[in-house]
Order: sequence, then structure tokens, then C-alpha cells
Amino acid sequence: MDNQQFFKSFLFLKITMNKPTGTDHFKDGGAPTNYIGVLHHGSARFKMKNSDVYLKENEIVFIPKGETYHSFWTPDKNGDLQWVSLGFDFLPTGKDNSFSLQKIECSKKASVILEKLISNPEVTCENIGYLYQFLGLTLENMEQNTSPYNLICEKAIEFMRQNTDAKIPEVAKACKVSESGLYGIFKIVYNETPNYFRQKILFEKAEQLLITTNLPIEEISQMLNFSSASYFRKIVKKYSDKTPKQIRKNAQLQ
Repeated sequence: MDNQQFFKSFLFLKITMNKPTGTDHFKDGGAPTNYIGVLHHGSARFKMKNSDVYLKENEIVFIPKGETYHSFWTPDKNGDLQWVSLGFDFLPTGKDNSFSLQKIECSKKASVILEKLISNPEVTCENIGYLYQFLGLTLENMEQNTSPYNLICEKAIEFMRQNTDAKIPEVAKACKVSESGLYGIFKIVYNETPNYFRQKILFEKAEQLLITTNLPIEEISQMLNFSSASYFRKIVKKYSDKTPKQIRKNAQLQ
């Protein structure tokens, strides 16, 4: 991963609205990255398959990458709705563990660090440092997701990220389950197939190469072991609703 890719793995935003809004992460494969959310004005509800999490003003939520949920955001009595969203790909645990969507109770020290970050939520070296300081102080007190199905899915997704040319039977073997068992587990956890995530991972790698290099589309297709350039274009269109050329053009304009 180069410097540009590293910085693109973070997305820090301050969001202000004056009307109710929401997101649906049941149909799109779950949250695209990890998030820390800090609510300043209004209220929020996160509806998962088996539970709900409610957020009030000045409360903090952690949303893990891949979590499937609906979110509902409501303005306060003055019509104000504002929160800070801190998106990041990498959890600094170094362990094979996962965390559920949950509210975060943090110490005074962690609160001071978080306040520095959300006062000017831009992706800078200083703010990335604040983010990981905050996580270092709070992760050990957060509730871990101990479901074996979730752990198998995480292992499978990580294997696919590291081995983009691997077929699903190879992924199942690496996870020590049968191919049909892997499909069943993904259906339970994500209501999607392993192949959906395999294609999504290929798209993410393709998008990075389209944005950060001038390599021809045919060459990128071959690098990522697509069967053909036309299939490569089909997958890019499926997951972005854009052509490879449009992705490059948008990146240049930005």
C-alpha cells in the first residue's frame, strides 16, 4: 500500500442536515469500512437483525466494517441534525477478533483525544494519530463479537483480500469448512454469498488502480485475474454504477 492508498483508507466528515435521513446497509454487503460516529445534535437508531442501538446527543457509536444494519437519523426539537463520522479500514488489534455495533463509553483521557479529532475532522497525520490513540484507549473495553460464524466470515474475507485469484473452494478450505457450509454461513451473517464479497474486493482493488495509476484497463484486468476486460468492466459497473473511464475522470476532477 502506498501513501495515497493509505490516506484514502480514511474518511472523516462532519455532516449537518435539517431533515430526517437514513441508510440501508443490509442490501449492499454491510458497512464499507469501520466507523466512529459522534452525535452532536439530534438522535439516531441503528437497527440490526436481532437488536437495536439508540444514540443521543454527545454519545459515540462504533460501527464495524461489514456490519449489516439500517440507520435512522432524526433532528432535535430545533430542527438540527449533526454528527461527525470517522471512517477507517484498519483496527489496531493485531488479533483475530471482531467487535459488534455498539455505543462507546470512554475515559476522560480518551474524550480529550477524541475532542481534538472531531474539532477539525480532516484526514491529516495528526488526526490519524488521534484516532488510533483513541482506539488504543477504548478497544479493550468494547464488546467483542464472539460468534464463530462472524469469525469464519472475517477470516474468509481477509483470505480473499490477500489472495484475489483464489476460488471459493480454496477460501472454504482455508477456513476449514465445506464450500456449501461457507455459503450457508455467509447467508446467515450477511444474507449474501462469498462470491459477492470476492467481486467487491476485486472492484475495490481495481478502483484503487484506476485512480492511482495510468495503466490500461486491459492490463489492470489481467493483473487482477479477470477472465476478460469486458467482465472487468461489468464488475466495475455493478459495484460503482460507473465505467472505468468515468471513475478515472471523476478522480481527476476531484
